[in-house]
Amino acid sequence: MAALLKPRMLVPLAAAGLMGLFVAYILFAPPTMWKPVYVQFQSGTPAEAQQAVPSPTPEPRRAFAVAYRPGQGILYDLGQKIVNLAEPGGRRYLQVGIVLECLPDDPAFYELKGEARKKAEEEAMHELDALKPALNDAIISILTSKTFAEIFTVEGKSQLKQEIMAEVNGLLGYDKVAAVYFTEFLVQ
Repeated sequence: MAALLKPRMLVPLAAAGLMGLFVAYILFAPPTMWKPVYVQFQSGTPAEAQQAVPSPTPEPRRAFAVAYRPGQGILYDLGQKIVNLAEPGGRRYLQVGIVLECLPDDPAFYELKGEARKKAEEEAMHELDALKPALNDAIISILTSKTFAEIFTVEGKSQLKQEIMAEVNGLLGYDKVAAVYFTEFLVQ
C-alpha cells in the first residue's frame, strides 16, 4: 500500500481515475447535457449503421404521429386583421380573418366526445392564448410586407397561408398548426 502512495505511482493512478470518470460521463450522461463526444450504440449490419445519423439533440415534443383530419382539429380564431399593404403611397389595405387549425397533443383527441373533447380543446386554447400577442405580431409583420400583386392571385393566397403556418410553427417550436384558413379576405 505504501508503494502506491509514492508520487511516482500516484500521478498515473490519478490520470487513470480521471480518464475513467471522463469515459463514464460520455457514456452515461443524458443526451441533453453537453458532451465533447456523443456516442450512439446501434445494432444491425455495418451498412445500416453508416446510413444512420446520430443526433445529440433531445426528442421533439411530439414523438408520435397524429392522424390529421382537415376541419376536425382544434380551430383557433385569431380574429380580423386590417393592415396597410406594402404599396407605394400606402393606399391599399388588407382586411383578413384568420383561423388556425391546430393538431391535438394526444392522438386519441379525435375519439373524444362531449365534455372530454371540450376540456381538451380548452387546454389547447389556453396554451395558444398565452402566445396570442406574439402570434398577432408575427402575422401582422407578414401581412404588411406583402403587396397587392403578391396576394391577389390564388397562388399568392396559398403562399401567404404557408408563410403564416411556418412562422406560427416556428414560434411554437414544433409543428402544431396543420392549416391556416381565411374566413374573409378583402383588399381595397
